[in-house]
Amino acid sequence: MKKRIKVLTSIGVTASLLLIGAHSKVHASAPIGTVQVKAKSLYLRAGNSFNSKVVRVLHKGEHYNVYAKKNGMYNLGQNSWVSASGSYVAYAAKGTFSTSKPVTVSGSSAGKVQVKASKLNVRQSANFSSRIVGTAYKGQTYTIYEKKNGLYRIGQNRWITTSATYVSSNGSVSASASTSSEKETSNADANSVIAYAKRFLGMRYIWASSNPVYGGFDCSGFIYYVFKNNGYNIGRTNVEGYWKMAQRVSSPKVGDLVFFQGTYRIGPSHIGIYLGNGQFLNANTSHGVSITSLSSTYWRNHFLGYGRLK
Repeated sequence: MKKRIKVLTSIGVTASLLLIGAHSKVHASAPIGTVQVKAKSLYLRAGNSFNSKVVRVLHKGEHYNVYAKKNGMYNLGQNSWVSASGSYVAYAAKGTFSTSKPVTVSGSSAGKVQVKASKLNVRQSANFSSRIVGTAYKGQTYTIYEKKNGLYRIGQNRWITTSATYVSSNGSVSASASTSSEKETSNADANSVIAYAKRFLGMRYIWASSNPVYGGFDCSGFIYYVFKNNGYNIGRTNVEGYWKMAQRVSSPKVGDLVFFQGTYRIGPSHIGIYLGNGQFLNANTSHGVSITSLSSTYWRNHFLGYGRLK
């Protein structure tokens, strides 16, 4: 949703969820978990003390990455802290290795792979010289769909090394299982896209930005950066451009795009990633990169439709 930047200044320069300048670096370490606000409202403070300055109010249902815990508070990035009390937030640790029954791929039992290294290159094809299309982070777990040339396929055009130095795996996958069903591949892609996109929860809204190095994103810049880094060949355009590019869908799947119109101009003007259960992930002027409900009056009144990138 591209409103004027002055909207940001109306809540103060420090009201950014991450409290970082436009040219500050993004988080140096991977998140240790996620937190969802349970209380109707929750203070975001500028330090790990309950006496620290309140810089913003978070709202029930919002999700954010957690980077540290200290003095009974969670760090949401840079100098942004909230209470760790279970009365106010629900915390979920990352990196829990899934031991659930593996899915079936082309008649073979597929396993799971978990990243052990702090970060790992995701490549476009089963070749260590192929283009890097993304990054997998320590603790993230993926379904294995194929094993080839010392790499695991974890989604469409997404491969990571099989080296035990960098990953651990359970189950097995046949090296000859070259393809999975279209639905399974689509689900794997969607899960990868969403996991990657959630890394930026809490980053502030910055007009025209399409790179976290500037401290945040605008709505279309967020879509561009997330999908580009997950193997999609899309150019940087505005919401209207993505609306024209996407295939219309009436029954959205997790990972599809959701479009809105008339939020600050006539026509398509805001975009997000559909998460299912009536929620979408987006960069907006009110809360930065956050999870938002489609059932709210504002978004319901501006809803345009769903789209799917090919």
